[in-house]
Amino acid sequence: MSTHEVLVVEVIGVEKHPNADLLEIVRISGYDYSIISKISEFKVGDLAVFVEPDYMVPTDHPNFSFLKSGNRDKHRITVRKLRGVWSEGLLFKAPEGATKGANVMDQFGITRWEPPVSKAFGWGAEGAALKSGLQDPEPVIPGVHTIPKYGLENYKKFSAVLTENDEVFYTTKIHGSSGRYVYWDGKMHCGSRTTWKKNTKGMKYSFTHPETGEIIEKDAPACSWWDLLDTNPWIEDWCKANPGIILYGEIFSSIVQGDLFHYGYKNGELGFRVFDVLKDNAWVSFSELVTNELYKNLKLVPVLYHGLHNKELLETLAEEPETSLPNCGDKHIREGIVIKGSYERWDESVGRVALKYVSRNYLMKS
Repeated sequence: MSTHEVLVVEVIGVEKHPNADLLEIVRISGYDYSIISKISEFKVGDLAVFVEPDYMVPTDHPNFSFLKSGNRDKHRITVRKLRGVWSEGLLFKAPEGATKGANVMDQFGITRWEPPVSKAFGWGAEGAALKSGLQDPEPVIPGVHTIPKYGLENYKKFSAVLTENDEVFYTTKIHGSSGRYVYWDGKMHCGSRTTWKKNTKGMKYSFTHPETGEIIEKDAPACSWWDLLDTNPWIEDWCKANPGIILYGEIFSSIVQGDLFHYGYKNGELGFRVFDVLKDNAWVSFSELVTNELYKNLKLVPVLYHGLHNKELLETLAEEPETSLPNCGDKHIREGIVIKGSYERWDESVGRVALKYVSRNYLMKS
């Protein structure tokens, strides 16, 4: 499960920018990022606050006011190239009395950025407001205490858990919306990353208008997580043949995250690829997913590489155009790569060894 935090870090390296006399490259403890700063702004041993890419900072705070643009009160931190060198994230001096490792996310009003999902997907704008009444309870499966919500930690934060001796799979990180599917107790269950959804086909829904107080009855909004099953019947077929085994995967289409991330699905169709399976309350290793006959009829996320971990290859593959799914075209952006050991492994620093590497191209253009 991914952890959202903004930490006080120590500056462990400062080097001259090769192409700019007034800039330096700063390295920090605990992260495999490079940050560009003004010359002499930081020195080795300094404490600083590091805001990773894909966090939102409030532009009315003095530390972030220089990022204000127009009427927006928040700014998303991304990456950019400064004179040919990547700067990844935001670094600023730690406040007086700060201690290394402290999480100051709330202190500075920083939040995690979440990519907006098209109103054409899911329940739409109305459905989002009604979602508390459109949820199903979580299916109760013997031996499964809680069906986990899915999340991956960032490779650049936990790169030390992998060495060049680790056998890994690099798979495509698809930019869409997460889905969970399981057949149990005689019925199909369908969920997003955080909630289990009612099947709203043919369903009427009564609700109180938030402004007028009027009781309104109308057709419940469509749910794309359920609609997916109509065009991808293999999901339900497999789940019914294997009750109690939970599929985790990514739903994708131009109606999910827009035309930059269509993956060949441009006319309202929905695609789905499985990225994980939970069986008997344990994650199935990716080696087993690709070799065990039980999983042969699943459409898995594409494998980009299988072999010993290679950081240079990982970084190269992550920045390539997305071509691992049919009909992407040669200009489709790759969101990144998911790195998993060939066999399941636990590390005390990160938990399950399964990490994401987010591409710089995605961070710049999404």
